[in-house]
Amino acid sequence: MTWSMIIYHPIEHIWFLSTLKGSIFNINSDLWSQWSCRAWAVYVICDAIGTLMRSEAVSKEIKTLSTDKTMDKGEKQQKLAELKTKKQRLGIWATCIVCDFLMATHWSVEDGPLSNNQICATGIWGGVAGLYLKWKSSKQ
Repeated sequence: MTWSMIIYHPIEHIWFLSTLKGSIFNINSDLWSQWSCRAWAVYVICDAIGTLMRSEAVSKEIKTLSTDKTMDKGEKQQKLAELKTKKQRLGIWATCIVCDFLMATHWSVEDGPLSNNQICATGIWGGVAGLYLKWKSSKQ
């Protein structure tokens, strides 16, 4: 993930500088934008793999805890509730990842596969899901 961001940020800045009016850089800004989005897509794929692994670990922990006979019932219920909340939030985060991946792949090729309305809806959906997660974690 880190390597993709090390590639992404300089390319993104070069793209931004190339879009300024009267830019001293005479480069193809569309090409730099596409490569920036490709690096972003790599980051999103790595994030998806990490999220899937965390979700599987939480599922295993829930299963192990559910069959544990030694733990106090109240403590067990509280721990299960915490783990289920964590799993739910990972699912919502997966929604954000899917939206980011759709946008990254759309912008990483010329004439992306999605319409402007689909990109707008995807961005809004991912943004609302991310905002919901931030709001929920701020209430803890």
